[in-house]
Amino acid sequence: MSLKFQNQGLGTRLLKEVIQEIFNYENINEIRLCVINNNYKANRLYFKAGFSTKRIN
Repeated sequence: MSLKFQNQGLGTRLLKEVIQEIFNYENINEIRLCVINNNYKANRLYFKAGFSTKRIN
C-alpha cells in the first residue's frame, strides 16, 4: 500500500461525505462505532470526522 496519500485529509473527507449521505435517509438519526481504545489512527480519523467518545469500557 502506498503511503503517499496518507496525512492529506482524504480519509476524513471521504468519511464526512459518507456520513452526510447516510443522514439523507429519514430513518437514520444516529451512527455508533465501536473502536478499540488504543487504535489511535482510527480514533483520530473518527474524531476529525465529528465523532465523539460516549462510553469507554
